Amino acid sequence: MIIFLYFLLFVIVVKRSVLDINSKSQILDFIIVLFIMLYAALKIYFNQATSNWGTDQYTYYYHSFLPLRNITWSELISNNVSQKEFGFKLILWIIVNIKLLTFLQFQIVTFLLELVPIFIASHFINHNKEMDVILFTFIVYPFFANGATNVLRQGLALGILMIAYLWSIKNSEERSIFKYFSILFILVASFFHQTALMLAIMWMLVIFTRKKVKLYYFWIISIILGLLDITNLNQRLFGSIGSIFSDNYDLYIDSTAQANYGTGSKYAFVFISFLLAVILNYLFKQVKYEEKEKAELLLKQYLGSVSAFFAFSYIAFADRIGMYAWTIAPIIAFYFIDKMDESKPRRFFLVMVPIFCLLIGYGMSSGSYFVNR
Repeated sequence: MIIFLYFLLFVIVVKRSVLDINSKSQILDFIIVLFIMLYAALKIYFNQATSNWGTDQYTYYYHSFLPLRNITWSELISNNVSQKEFGFKLILWIIVNIKLLTFLQFQIVTFLLELVPIFIASHFINHNKEMDVILFTFIVYPFFANGATNVLRQGLALGILMIAYLWSIKNSEERSIFKYFSILFILVASFFHQTALMLAIMWMLVIFTRKKVKLYYFWIISIILGLLDITNLNQRLFGSIGSIFSDNYDLYIDSTAQANYGTGSKYAFVFISFLLAVILNYLFKQVKYEEKEKAELLLKQYLGSVSAFFAFSYIAFADRIGMYAWTIAPIIAFYFIDKMDESKPRRFFLVMVPIFCLLIGYGMSSGSYFVNR
């Protein structure tokens, strides 16, 4: 399987960097995308064969998916519409009414469902002209694979966030009602995972204060919160707020849970957060002048997202908060690369993104539920 993965990467690098085959090669792009999705399906199959699936996904199947059998539409609405994360239950209800899936089928179908926002986000960036690179990147990127193959609710929320960021940027200069509709669309993410509400509110603040709050303020805030994280002062300041966003708050701050999870992980996560920030900042500097204002919004949102992670990183499994920043980072990178001047080495940057994402998966000991398994 790993040889097949490297072969796909080799084909993509040669096609994009060496041969520079352009977007007219739609048949070749389709074949590459098809093989990437085939790899994903085979990987899920072999993971199940070795009982190596994600723990959360097993829970979703038996405690969320199967109980929705024989539930009518009116029962679903009356019992769940006022509950948290109704959107996730609605998706599962639709699937179970189409077909009652086996556990293996459930894993494959939900993973393919998670890929739909990637296709939509790619369309917003450049009309899917680089779909092969973008899809491969997210297949091998541990932070996305974690959400897509294990933490299903958050994986769907992440996809909605991606679409909302890019859609609202596209409409940011419009004067019609669609501008505000595309901005408010981001609130849909909270119907899949309640923690996404933090990022939704943050994005609306970024959009509406873009001319008033400078980029360097976001850098300052993220650095300060990063220091509070390292010195463990964040829990004293934000501990009570964390309980609002997690039903398992007491479990997550338990010392035993933190020890089992690995208290040293947060230092690696802080390092990764700033490493990605530095890389994105460098790519942002290469963006054409006329595209800077829109591109800056995405960099602000990334820095704001990692700041939210730093504030709550004392909670065990806090990488699920960090995923909101880390998973969106490749989409931001691709957006910046697409907006570069033609004189810049766009092809080099383009193929370096999936290579970096593949390497980061093997450089981590947690979160790589898909590639490393």
